[in-house]
Amino acid sequence: MITKRLTTIEKGIGMDESVLSIEFEVPNEQFDLETALECAVSDFAESDEGKKLIKESGTGTFGLMDVDLYLPNSFCEAHGFRKLKTLFIDDILISDRNFLTEY
Repeated sequence: MITKRLTTIEKGIGMDESVLSIEFEVPNEQFDLETALECAVSDFAESDEGKKLIKESGTGTFGLMDVDLYLPNSFCEAHGFRKLKTLFIDDILISDRNFLTEY
């Protein structure tokens, strides 16, 4: 087993952004984590718990933050991987800023 990580920038209220990164245990380097995750989320969406959650959210989406908060590992494990840990960074993000002010 090896570890793979998926990372996203989460947009909050207004202009707030934070980084969310989840580590997953996968069987090998060639394992297609994103496809397996789509399958796990699809199965979860068909469960009673998933249907209720998606209906209540009203967004019609299920992003990486939702994977962290709501997707049980049992759905992940059924597709050959497992969530390990989540890193959430809410520091101010700087995106392609030029720090050279004079040249």
